[in-house]
Amino acid sequence: MKKIIVNNKNSGLKLSTVIFNFFPNMSKNTFYKLLRLKDIKINSKRIKEDIIVYENDIIELYCSESSLLGLPSKIEYYYEDDNILVAYKPKSIECHNNKSKSTFEYAVKLNKKNNNLKVCHRLDTNTEGLVIFSKNDISHNELLNAFKNSLIHKSYIAFVYSKTPKNHDILNGYIIKNKANGGFCKILDKYVHGSLNVITEYSTLMYFPNINVSVLDIKLHTGRTHQIRAHMKYLGNPVIGDPKYSTNEINKKFGYKSQLLYAYKYNFSFNNTSPLSYLNSKTISININNIINKFKKDQKI
Repeated sequence: MKKIIVNNKNSGLKLSTVIFNFFPNMSKNTFYKLLRLKDIKINSKRIKEDIIVYENDIIELYCSESSLLGLPSKIEYYYEDDNILVAYKPKSIECHNNKSKSTFEYAVKLNKKNNNLKVCHRLDTNTEGLVIFSKNDISHNELLNAFKNSLIHKSYIAFVYSKTPKNHDILNGYIIKNKANGGFCKILDKYVHGSLNVITEYSTLMYFPNINVSVLDIKLHTGRTHQIRAHMKYLGNPVIGDPKYSTNEINKKFGYKSQLLYAYKYNFSFNNTSPLSYLNSKTISININNIINKFKKDQKI
């Protein structure tokens, strides 16, 4: 149970407004479900309507912390040993290492009841996929170093608009971030001051000619912010649903509001002296057929 005492700032507002002010990541579906089940009390009385509340009213919410914070209700785990944990991050939740209670790291810590877990890399908020966590300080430092030195190889599945110029290619260019334009990243052919080398490899897994969509397996040779999304735009094959690098016309055509991009596989090449070198013989991945079949069902292919 979570208790809220309404302050002067929130006095005279609807119950829903007050609750969302306190818990901005809580879903509307969760709120209305609590109302329907009468799992909200105001001044010790159960209510079922979105009424006005006033200063010093006491609101009691009978639900899990995960529901209040908008955390995923179920988390899928794909690998775990004494040093690392690999979990699947859904869309709409941030993935970084800090004290925020609205991040995927906090969700996994809460779910696993383990405060030692630390996320070791970022994944865009609206990109789904596998995320690696460390379980101790040694593995954390090893993983950070491995990501920095490209010893961990991450593969993605992307659904992009139109047919790619080649079935396989390694794109080599430079990326620069425009902080004044919402963090938009642009791919350049030549180096300019402030740009970074970016290398993206892709292979076309399939092409749907009736809807003009390609499904790509993408491997990162460098790990830059928005690398895949920016490089696909540069190539002329934006990721479908991408609000930043695709177009409204394309996104509306397919009915997606976030990018169809999934981190689906990890391979490792740790140094032989690393305590995590045993991972070199492992491939950690999800079944991409499930992702492709869902897309086909959505698009009625």
